[in-house]
Amino acid sequence: MITPMKSEVQFVQILPLERKKFERKKAGYQHAIFEPTPEVVMNYLVPNYLKGYIYGVLVEAFSSEQNARMTAMEAATKSAKDMLRDLDLLYNRARQSSITQELTEIVSGAKSLKK
Repeated sequence: MITPMKSEVQFVQILPLERKKFERKKAGYQHAIFEPTPEVVMNYLVPNYLKGYIYGVLVEAFSSEQNARMTAMEAATKSAKDMLRDLDLLYNRARQSSITQELTEIVSGAKSLKK
């Protein structure tokens, strides 16, 4: 999600990891001993990296879904308010017309009784 009104789909390659990013540099490390070995470190880091990445993706997907729901509900609320305003106006016009008609009938009845 970029903004509440704009989101962008991203494709990211998670697996397989590229070996060239994790290879040791040839110069300077021939005599160094790594404890634990790079394999042990990778066996620990890769699953945790994947769990964290997938969790982040799920959190972002949930947030995007909630944002879409919020936006839809705001639009529905605005539409309902507009509809209520229009219906209120129609109701008031009909009521005013009915009152005017009743007054006209009363006045015309009063005039006919005078004659």
